[in-house]
Amino acid sequence: MKTPLERLTELHEHGLATLKEGQTIAQLQQQARAKTDLQAAQEMQHAKAQLFALFNKPDSKRKAA
Repeated sequence: MKTPLERLTELHEHGLATLKEGQTIAQLQQQARAKTDLQAAQEMQHAKAQLFALFNKPDSKRKAA
């Protein structure tokens, strides 16, 4: 089984996928190697927790009816 990056690389090499302007496969590979899977997952969980905390934050502008 291939990672999404490996599959994207194959598709790009065959002209079946394009990248955003200024983005390269080498840059994506470097970014993928910058963190372990665990580090990336932990950062994602932290970001999600911060986002969901905003949903649960009481809005001082709302008045109870």
